[in-house]
Amino acid sequence: ALLFFGAHGHVLLAVGLAMALFNIGGAQVGSHLAIRHGAGFVRRAFLAVATVFILKFAWDTLVV
Repeated sequence: ALLFFGAHGHVLLAVGLAMALFNIGGAQVGSHLAIRHGAGFVRRAFLAVATVFILKFAWDTLVV
């Protein structure tokens, strides 16, 4: 995809670099928390995020 869009001049390099840096930072923080707090923490965090997404999708579907 990067080659295709780059050939057509549709790449926002600053945005891509910012996204890459935050992706690396988030992976570092997430790995540190997972190693420090264990599987129970990861399970609870996953369930919390999944619940928020389900509620958001339900809200978007039923209310809007």
